[in-house]
Amino acid sequence: MSLTVATIVKNEANRFLPSALRAWTQFADRIVVLDDGSTDGTGDLCREAGCEVHRQNPPLMFGNEWKARRILWRLAAEKADWVLHLDADQVTSCDPKPFLKEPGSAFKVYDLWGPDEYREDAWWTGHLRAWWPAVHVPSLPNDFKDEWPLRGWHSGHVPLNVPGPMHPVEGCAILHYAYSTPELREHKAKMYKDLGPHLTGPEQAHAKSILFKARTKPLPFTPEWRLELGR
Repeated sequence: MSLTVATIVKNEANRFLPSALRAWTQFADRIVVLDDGSTDGTGDLCREAGCEVHRQNPPLMFGNEWKARRILWRLAAEKADWVLHLDADQVTSCDPKPFLKEPGSAFKVYDLWGPDEYREDAWWTGHLRAWWPAVHVPSLPNDFKDEWPLRGWHSGHVPLNVPGPMHPVEGCAILHYAYSTPELREHKAKMYKDLGPHLTGPEQAHAKSILFKARTKPLPFTPEWRLELGR
C-alpha cells in the first residue's frame, strides 16, 4: 500500500516540523505540504526533505481554515492510495501502515503534557477513543464530492462526508506535542482566548481548560519517534 501524509504548515522551521519530517519520511511514501504563507524557510525545509510543496497565497488558515483543508485534501487525494493528515506537531508512535484497513482506520490521539506523559481528564480524552482518520481514497464512491463545515477555525482534517465507520486502531497512536511544555500551553491558551467569539461554547470551555491543573499519566508504550522543538 502507498501512504500519503498531508499537512498544512506556516512558519514551522524552528518548531517541531524538522523532527516531524525526519519521522514521517520513515513511513510515508509521499508527503504533501500546503505552505500557508511561511516567511521563515519552512517551504524550503519541506522541499529538502523530499516533500511535494504547494504555496498558498494569501494565507487561509486563521479565518478560512475550511478552504485550506479543502485545498490540501484535494491535492493529497488526487494521487493517493491512503491519506493521513498530520499537523506539524504530530507524529505516529510507530509505522501506521500495518494498521490500515479499508475503507478507513481511526487512531487514538495522546495530547502530551511533557516528553513522555499525556493529559487525561474530562476535557482531554482523545486517547480513549479512536477518532483520527486515515482514509483509503479508492474506497470512496466514484461520485464523491468533498463537503466541509464552513468554519474559519476547527473545520476538521477530512471531509464531513467521508463514509464511516472507521476501523479503530490498537497498537499505534498519534502523539500530539502542541501542549507539551508550559510555554506552548500559555501560547495556545492566549491564542484561543483571542479567538473567543469565533469558537463554540464547548470549544471555549476546552480552551480554558488548557491552564487548569492537569492530571497526567506516563505513556503506556515506547514511541518509535519523538518530536523535539527546533532552535
